[in-house]
Amino acid sequence: MLYSIGDFVLVRVNEFETLVFEVDFYNPNYANFAVREFEIIGYTNNNYYILAIPENITQDIIIIEANEIKKWKLPSTYLNHKVICLLECAVGGRRKYDPYTNAMVCKICQNSYPYAIANRIDGTLICWSCRTTKGYLIDN
Repeated sequence: MLYSIGDFVLVRVNEFETLVFEVDFYNPNYANFAVREFEIIGYTNNNYYILAIPENITQDIIIIEANEIKKWKLPSTYLNHKVICLLECAVGGRRKYDPYTNAMVCKICQNSYPYAIANRIDGTLICWSCRTTKGYLIDN
């Protein structure tokens, strides 16, 4: 799977932030929906991401019980927490979480870009400047 446990990923939510959309994150038809960041806490047996969600999300949620803790190999601290399970296509780029800047760091130049999302398949960011001037450093 592309993202790891502990990564913060982006998902589309409705205007009231009560529903997470299970749609292709990069589909232009959904570009006007809000984007929120959630943490991956695990995986289901059929390759869905398990995302920890805030209290205001109310639809399509799962309350973690003891059997899910065992089945999905989650830490027991998530007992009775609300989660949602999403396919990989429904989550956007991974962010390196920085509570002070809320930014991603370019993989090449290490400059910080606020509100940027990953643009590489490995979940990292390569800024426009590095993509155009240092293309020889970029592996496909």
